[in-house]
Amino acid sequence: MSLFRWIEYTPQGEACHISQADQVAASGVVRQHHDYYEIFRVASGSGWHWCAEREYPLRAGHMVFVRPNDKHGFRTELSSEPFVFVNVAFSAASWAQLRQRYGWQQRAFFSEHAAEPPVMTLDPSTDRAAASLFAEMLSQPRTQATLDLFLLSVARLTEAPVGLVSPTAVPP
Repeated sequence: MSLFRWIEYTPQGEACHISQADQVAASGVVRQHHDYYEIFRVASGSGWHWCAEREYPLRAGHMVFVRPNDKHGFRTELSSEPFVFVNVAFSAASWAQLRQRYGWQQRAFFSEHAAEPPVMTLDPSTDRAAASLFAEMLSQPRTQATLDLFLLSVARLTEAPVGLVSPTAVPP
């Protein structure tokens, strides 16, 4: 299992890492863990998120918050629609500063204490808004201000009346 460290993962001076993954072929689980946070949104297709020794189904409209040291990975199956997700990764220090600055102790989506990373199923309107946020992140500079605006916007979106779900786990 790969361990990724923030200091080794991102170029110096960048506050976040943003990427889009397009998986069109079936793949096995690529397991990893890291010392930073990630938020990813499934843009299209479906796949599986492995976490805590179980697999959870993912589909378009899901958003997942992965915490440091969550051991997780993805798996895809052969499908006519590519499994596409956009990932925004950021340091534990950035998250701690934002939480302290705004007094966030517990936000529904940003749970630090759940056994598995929280998964949110977004309603169509909220998913469109999230899609815009993630798409904008792909073209923005990776500054602290850009990251803070993104995280504040995601927090605002996730306070809307959408369902925080624990998807049904599938035995490995």
